[in-house]
Amino acid sequence: MASNLTRTFLYSSRVVQTTCIRTLASQQGKGPMDYVKQGVDQLNQAAGKVKEALSNATSTVVDAVSGDNNASM
Repeated sequence: MASNLTRTFLYSSRVVQTTCIRTLASQQGKGPMDYVKQGVDQLNQAAGKVKEALSNATSTVVDAVSGDNNASM
């Protein structure tokens, strides 16, 4: 019985999610690939920020090790 309830819940949840996504996509005139592209763009932006932070941290460590007094710790 529990497995039937779980299966029913999961199926219903998937139907609701799919319906919501289709509704949002049709209202905004976007297809699924538009959302994929948007996600990839956001990941690229996040990767750029991580790269910049890593570069800054590496620079600070190198400056500290080399004895640069301007290193902010």
